[in-house]
Amino acid sequence: MDKNNTLKNMIASNFVEFTFESDPAKIGETLSIVRRLNNFTLTDIQNKTGISYQHLSKYEKNTTKINIHNLIKILDALGYKLTLQATKKNNETK
Repeated sequence: MDKNNTLKNMIASNFVEFTFESDPAKIGETLSIVRRLNNFTLTDIQNKTGISYQHLSKYEKNTTKINIHNLIKILDALGYKLTLQATKKNNETK
C-alpha cells in the first residue's frame, strides 16, 4: 500500500501517524498530504494558524524545520491533536 492510501485510511479513522525514526524531514510531506486530503489550501491553514504562507510552504517542502509549537498549530487547524508516544528501541545496549 502506498503512502497516500495509508494516509487516506488513517484520515478516515481520524488518526494520522508521524514516525521520525528514519527521516524527520518526512513530516512536511505528510502534513502536505494530510492537508490536501482534507481539502485545505495553504491559505486556509495560514488563516487558521497565523503562520505565513511562505513558512507553511517551506515546511511542506522540507526546506525549513518545523518547531513543535507550529506543528501543534497546524495539526489543530487540520482538526487533529498531537499525541506523543515513545517506544523503546529493540536490541539496544546501555
